[in-house]
Amino acid sequence: GEPDAGLRRSFLAGFTQLARGLVPATKYIGGIVQVRDRAGSGRLPYTPVPASQQREALKILSEGMFSVESFKFKPEFLASLPYSRLDYYDEMSQGENVSLHPMISLPATVLSMQRQVLDQVMSDVVAQRVIESQTLVTDPKRAFTLAELYDTLQGAIWSELKTGREITPMRRNLQREHLRRMVDMLLRPSANMPADARSLIRMDAQSLAAAIRKAKSRPAYSKETRAHLAESLDTLEQALKAPLQRAGAEHIVLPLASKNPLVILRNIGRLRRLIRSRDVDIVHARSRAPAWFKVKRRSRWSTAITPSTMLASTASCSWRCRTMVAMR
Repeated sequence: GEPDAGLRRSFLAGFTQLARGLVPATKYIGGIVQVRDRAGSGRLPYTPVPASQQREALKILSEGMFSVESFKFKPEFLASLPYSRLDYYDEMSQGENVSLHPMISLPATVLSMQRQVLDQVMSDVVAQRVIESQTLVTDPKRAFTLAELYDTLQGAIWSELKTGREITPMRRNLQREHLRRMVDMLLRPSANMPADARSLIRMDAQSLAAAIRKAKSRPAYSKETRAHLAESLDTLEQALKAPLQRAGAEHIVLPLASKNPLVILRNIGRLRRLIRSRDVDIVHARSRAPAWFKVKRRSRWSTAITPSTMLASTASCSWRCRTMVAMR
């Protein structure tokens, strides 16, 4: 029986209260309890939030804010929330940005909250506190770890890669925000960013790229989802190979990890053309499939081909070589 205009205000007010309620939950992750007792009280001035409470807070975020099942409303309900002139004048009088779209943008409203949560839990301060808190507990093996935080977030945000479900526009927005933060941490790390955080993000980026490669060709995905995954994969690959490019190396992607005999035979032709066109001096084989190529073709070239056991000698003589290829 409530007027539609009042229902719209109540709906938006609910999101405002939800955003306010998330702030305490995010502070549990990497949180430190500080007390200002008199000397001799028996309580320590600084105590990390118990690992069980940090995990519970992370569970609230992963199963609530970042879950694929969250924020589902009936289309007819969202279409029944009109924009009144009273809302227009209220926003104008309070100095807020006046909406030019009469309908409620659910993806934009949800994304605004998700950005705030990601900014907090993926910040350098939280990473540093999570790492340092392991030195303040009696049993470091049971402590809440940074790897646990990053893995849980990535698993919840990119859950469709495992389930094969269609990625909705709202979920694609969330994944882009998570991906943007990962790329920033890889390419533009701040001076306060812990080294462990950068290492973990690089490893997670590699695992995410592998998962996207495996999932992007599923026929059940829409064209928009396939385009989103292709763009995300390209962004990750560019970020991962950026350090090589800054060092002056050229990164060429070939399916060298395949054990398929037909693929290996095709790789022989590809690598032959690559070695001849680049005038390569040394080929460093770092896994079994490239090593098989080494045995197959070594007698045909004057190029030196070294396995992983000769990595040290390869590095020591590389100053005398014009070009080197490393195969993983």
